[in-house]
Amino acid sequence: MKEFGSEHAAELKYTPRLFAGRLAENNAAAVVLMDTESRPRIRMEVDASNAPSLQFLDEHGKVTYSLPGD
Repeated sequence: MKEFGSEHAAELKYTPRLFAGRLAENNAAAVVLMDTESRPRIRMEVDASNAPSLQFLDEHGKVTYSLPGD
């Protein structure tokens, strides 16, 4: 990919849209879906105590809806 990218740099428009991995801030396993501006919009986590959560975020990163509910 690195070689392809350097040859076609003018044609590529790379915007991160997905993260899957461990979050350093709370050691949770997470999948984060981002909008076209690379802003997190949906965040699915399983925290260090194995509790799952799902959060929907607005364009400013504020949680608008979450499961389980507060």
